[in-house]
Amino acid sequence: MLINMNFGILLLAIVILMITLGGSGCASTSYTVPKTVVDDASLPRIEINGVLLHSRTFGNPNSPVVIVLHGGPGWDSRYLLSIQALKDEFFVVFYDQRGAGLSQRVPDEQLTYKVMMEDLDAVVGHYGKGRKVSLIGHSWGAMLASLYLAQYPDKLAGVVIAASGPMTGEIADRLKWPFSIGFVFHAGWNWFGSLFVHEPDEYATDDYFYYQLFATYEGPGHPLAKYHCGDTVLADDYSVWRFGGRALNEVTATYSGSREGWPRIDFTQGVENFDQEVLFMAGACDSILGPEVQREHMRPFPDARLVVIENAGHDIFTEQPVTSLIPVRAYLQASINNDQ
Repeated sequence: MLINMNFGILLLAIVILMITLGGSGCASTSYTVPKTVVDDASLPRIEINGVLLHSRTFGNPNSPVVIVLHGGPGWDSRYLLSIQALKDEFFVVFYDQRGAGLSQRVPDEQLTYKVMMEDLDAVVGHYGKGRKVSLIGHSWGAMLASLYLAQYPDKLAGVVIAASGPMTGEIADRLKWPFSIGFVFHAGWNWFGSLFVHEPDEYATDDYFYYQLFATYEGPGHPLAKYHCGDTVLADDYSVWRFGGRALNEVTATYSGSREGWPRIDFTQGVENFDQEVLFMAGACDSILGPEVQREHMRPFPDARLVVIENAGHDIFTEQPVTSLIPVRAYLQASINNDQ
């Protein structure tokens, strides 16, 4: 009770300070919420299940297809663009999931892990055109890839599970994301400031807040600091076009068991259906979702191998863009050759 009371007093003090200083000051930043594909005709897009998704491709369309799945939920594909280096051998596809990045925003009820699976299957069909494809999933994207390989094993040549988020409730319950009073103040300050952001669409308020929350905090106690080498969070680690605030909350609620009617999901259920080798990856510095957690994730998979990237945390492809792609390239080459 004492902790709750003190926390309430702190929040009240923050609100009073914000009101005193004025909202315009809170919202001052060099970041401007960008338009999505709905309002910016220059952005490359595809229509999937009646929704416009921002999508970028690199390489020869006749080459083996590799689809990259970003994390979050609610992040976007920008921070993974280093993977386009595979374009000399593969047709590399990036897309922002619905409700995130530069893709179309949708009502909350359309933001579920099941809908994300349906979108992924449609993307596989759109770019694969009947051919098997390979997936590279990072963090939440790795969890999505695991669900997909369990349900559609015959559509895949290979799967890379990079720094996966917690695949089971047991693992999720053990993980801790510590934060400081400074981060609480930062969150409150930017939440208030976000109330003054209304452009370019009705979702800008939420998306602005999450950008400010994760990408601009430089003090101690960042809840994601343990993801990184030296517990240092860099701006480049959150190099996104636009966060999807509602996607983060809504999709997570539908698989975490926090919403009535949506049981907690085991992302390893059915993975035995995929009998090809799966490449797992982890950053050596990641003390939240690092090598030990990934080894637990691997156990239900019939054939899995772990590669640990040194001098990298959770954001493997951002922190070690060259080194991380060496095992990925070799794995994809072998997977495709074995499938022929």
